[in-house]
Amino acid sequence: MTPKLGRLLGVAAFLLAVAAVLDGCATAPLESCERFEQARRTMRYDTVYRHSQADTQLAAKRFAPAPRSEAVAARWYTLRTNRTQISTCDHLYLTKDLYLQRRDDGSAALHELREFYTGDGRLIASKREDVTDQLKVSGFYSASVPLPIPKEAPPGAYRIVTRLIAKMPSGERTLATTSAEFRVQP
Repeated sequence: MTPKLGRLLGVAAFLLAVAAVLDGCATAPLESCERFEQARRTMRYDTVYRHSQADTQLAAKRFAPAPRSEAVAARWYTLRTNRTQISTCDHLYLTKDLYLQRRDDGSAALHELREFYTGDGRLIASKREDVTDQLKVSGFYSASVPLPIPKEAPPGAYRIVTRLIAKMPSGERTLATTSAEFRVQP
């Protein structure tokens, strides 16, 4: 074997090893779960919306203004996951996009309710977050939220339903609802 061929084979072997580690194939499940648990202790699981001025300008051209009778309206609200299938001891990322129109002074409280269902429709968990301070003005917002998939999660289909709720003196009103599905692999 020539030295050049030897170097090429060495580089190829190295690249394959790196690809296997990045893909999770070369790590033991136990090590993966230990790293996952360590990450869970320091990770933030709250929604953090980011406002996009460029997307706000585009959305303002695409969507009609909210009726005068509505103090706040959600014109676009979507949820997607970064993967449709995931293993335990990993994080699924939920990406949310929102085009919000506000006519009020920002006094209406806004909450997000995230509900997690099994494939057969049984509610297994919910989380309600106050996002009022993040959504004070009209505009296009995006957020990416990690969702931990613990070691104990049973394999199967799951559905996440997210509702944007306005809390006003007259009561609560759901502005928009969206959902996404994923599968936990055995």
